[in-house]
Amino acid sequence: MITKDEVMQIAVKNKDIFPVEVRELLHALYSAGFFEESMLIGSWVMPLYQEAFGMNYTLRTLDIDFAVKFVYSDRHKKIDLEKVITDLGYIPVIMQSGAARFL
Repeated sequence: MITKDEVMQIAVKNKDIFPVEVRELLHALYSAGFFEESMLIGSWVMPLYQEAFGMNYTLRTLDIDFAVKFVYSDRHKKIDLEKVITDLGYIPVIMQSGAARFL
């Protein structure tokens, strides 16, 4: 397991590497403490790598993926993710599988 001391942080100078909607979502999740137990993964992390390490990448998907650590009732601060996301104007849609998506 990676400890908090082992987590790599990437500092970027270009604050506009994400479209405004993605930037607002990531900021809202950060402000709610989401990234204390979760991280951005998938294709949307690539603009960070491109900015920090000069990697070339063409964004191929529009969905945003996160790796989320499931934390049960012992978490001192619970986050209402649906509220955070719907407060930004997204509409929740429950798929047949039970997974939630926000459009």
